[in-house]
Amino acid sequence: MAHKLARILWHFIKYRVPYDPAVWAQAEAKLKQKKIKRLQQTAAALGFLLLPPS
Repeated sequence: MAHKLARILWHFIKYRVPYDPAVWAQAEAKLKQKKIKRLQQTAAALGFLLLPPS
């Protein structure tokens, strides 16, 4: 976690870009979709089918 934070801070300093919360929200949404896809693949490999909550 510390390395990831250091890379983010370095990017801000090096490129002199302001903090933009929309970028973080987009990254979190992408990460969530990736986790869901991975979970579905794991479930399929075990013979299960995941359905979205109703």
